[in-house]
Amino acid sequence: MPKLATPLFFILLFASSALAIEADLTGRLEQRFGIRANANTPSENPSTELKLNPSIIFSPDAKIESEIKTGYDGNILHSSTEKSPFLKPFSVFETQPGYLDVNEFYLDLFFKDFDVRIGKQKISWGVLDEYQPTDLFNPEDYSRFVELPEADRKIGIPAIKVDAYSLPVFELEWVFAPVFFPYRLSTQGNRFFPSLLDVAKDLRGYFQGDPFLSGFSVQQNLRGWGKEGALSSFSTGFRLSKHVAGFDTHLYYFTGLDPFPVFSADVGATTRLFPSGGLYRSLVDLDLYPTSTRMHMFGADLTRSVGDTTLRFEWAFFHGRPYNRDVYKDLEGPFWRTDYARQLVRGAIDALLDERSLGSKTRIEVPDIVKKKDSISWGVGLDYLLPQKFLLLPSGSFLSGQFTQDVILAHGGDLFSEPSKHRVGLGLRTSFLDGRIECNPQGVYQIENKAYVGSLELIYKYKPWLQLVGTYLFVGGDPSDTIGEFRDMDEATFMVRYLF
Repeated sequence: MPKLATPLFFILLFASSALAIEADLTGRLEQRFGIRANANTPSENPSTELKLNPSIIFSPDAKIESEIKTGYDGNILHSSTEKSPFLKPFSVFETQPGYLDVNEFYLDLFFKDFDVRIGKQKISWGVLDEYQPTDLFNPEDYSRFVELPEADRKIGIPAIKVDAYSLPVFELEWVFAPVFFPYRLSTQGNRFFPSLLDVAKDLRGYFQGDPFLSGFSVQQNLRGWGKEGALSSFSTGFRLSKHVAGFDTHLYYFTGLDPFPVFSADVGATTRLFPSGGLYRSLVDLDLYPTSTRMHMFGADLTRSVGDTTLRFEWAFFHGRPYNRDVYKDLEGPFWRTDYARQLVRGAIDALLDERSLGSKTRIEVPDIVKKKDSISWGVGLDYLLPQKFLLLPSGSFLSGQFTQDVILAHGGDLFSEPSKHRVGLGLRTSFLDGRIECNPQGVYQIENKAYVGSLELIYKYKPWLQLVGTYLFVGGDPSDTIGEFRDMDEATFMVRYLF
């Protein structure tokens, strides 16, 4: 789709002047420099990104909107031999420092009682900040963890969206996405690679001391998403909206693949016999690949403003959501250490002796590491416009707080995710010197594993078209937590941003 959309749009853009069609172009150019706070973590080169938002208005009833991004990602130090600059829609691991991506390209049609949007787009559901349980259509780009704002992390998907305003009771938004696009992650060796995916180092530690082996090594491969799985898995859902007793109310339904990272594995082993001394050596091939299963979500949210305070509540029930099983518990237990591993090696040795061969390949049947569970996620948020001169802060300062909980029903104790997780978030937006300097500190704390991620952002608006941005990102917590695994990735970034 991107290869066709880019030239098509610029053909329309140039034709618009001849046809007296209204056209507009906005965008930004950013030059980014990152300084790591820990010398043991991967470095990065300077990054540059040009983001364009061209639009064409054909009439009051039709327009085209788009978001086109191109640049150089200094986070990618180990690049592939891929020559095309276009980001592949089914590629999970980023391996192209130079890129061109059409993240949105859609046609809006406006009718008397309903609107239709067709094309690659971003769907926004839910009322909480950063993490909305009901917002499931768009995957996100985690190749920089959560360094980027959520709006920039979202990946556009091909979809049809219909908004109907004149129904008897509710307003209706219906979405149908025929193709599933997966999330994006940083690949191994680059900054912000998820350390929990480096399974090979753990396997070596578990098996190196096994008395049946004279040598044990693991070769790990990270595979992308299979096209056949993505093309056959559609997503659809609807949102009903109504104002009830002072509350803006929404009811949700969604069915489709889970857009959050879940992985499966294929494992094979080659065992070789060295006749002198009767020594045996095994090489394990470990393939990790992203996967998902169809699930259903039913949700609701409420929002109400009272004076300078806005209250938000969001709730979602998931039926059959995929979760990864905690295989490390298996490795620590007798199933792997005593029985399974030794039977595997003994079987390979017996095959060598029977066949009088020097080598034997064995496929290891790994118990399914993905399980489907029912779960509930909910959260409450509060936004408060602080009084003038509150705690020496200038007027117009804005404070936001949020509490969320995830609960896996019938957990069973064998999942990687804990039975429940609680997160507390806090953020502040304030400005000085008549708005020329903005200060935006924010953070999230995950209670169970004492994991946290926070940032302090300073924006200096030197000119209306020129901004200088400084940010410090800090992460901590248990390394087995999905946040805490990035605990050594603290860094300061400096950015020059041109707006037009």
